[in-house]
Amino acid sequence: MPVKDLLARIEELRDVMTSCQEKMSSLVKDYQVNVLQTAAVIAAAKITEEKAGIEKKRQRLRKQIEKERERSQETVKNVCSSAGKTIEALIRDQEKELREAVKCAEQQQEVEIAETQAKTDQKITDRKRKHSALQEECDDYEEDFECADCGRRSPCMFMCDQCHATTYCNELCQERDWDNHQKHCTAEVD
Repeated sequence: MPVKDLLARIEELRDVMTSCQEKMSSLVKDYQVNVLQTAAVIAAAKITEEKAGIEKKRQRLRKQIEKERERSQETVKNVCSSAGKTIEALIRDQEKELREAVKCAEQQQEVEIAETQAKTDQKITDRKRKHSALQEECDDYEEDFECADCGRRSPCMFMCDQCHATTYCNELCQERDWDNHQKHCTAEVD
C-alpha cells in the first residue's frame, strides 16, 4: 500500500476516532446526567420517606404528650383533693385545740376570778373590821379630819404610815390617792 493511501487511511481513522471520542463524551455526559437524575429521585424518595417517618414520630409524640397532660391533670386533681382533705383535717384539729385552749383558759380564769373574789372579800372583811375598831376608838374624838382622796369629813380617819400628815377614810381611798400623795409624802419624809 502506498504511503498516500496509508496517510488517507490514518486520516480517516483519525476522523473516526474523533467522532468516537465525541460520541463517547456525549454518552458520558448523558450517563452523568442520568446518574444525577437517579440520585435526585432516590434522594427525593428518601426525603419523602424521612418526612413520613418524622411525621409519624411527631404524631406519636403528640399522643404521648396528650397522655402525659391527662395524667398530669389527674395527678394535680388528686393532689388538690388530698391537700383539701389534709387542710380540712388540720382545720378540724386546730379548732379542737382552740376549743380545748379556750376551755382551759376559761377554767383558769374562773379559778383566778374565784381567788381574786376571795382575796377581795377578805380585804373587805378586814377593812370593815378595822373600820369598826377605828370607829369605836374615834367616837371619843371631837375634831373632824378630811379624807385626802374623797373629801369626806369624820373624826375617825386613817393616817399615812410614812408622813403621818395626810388622812384617809379607809385603805381604798389611800390606794387611789397614792400617785398624787407619793410626791408630797416622799418630800416630807426626806
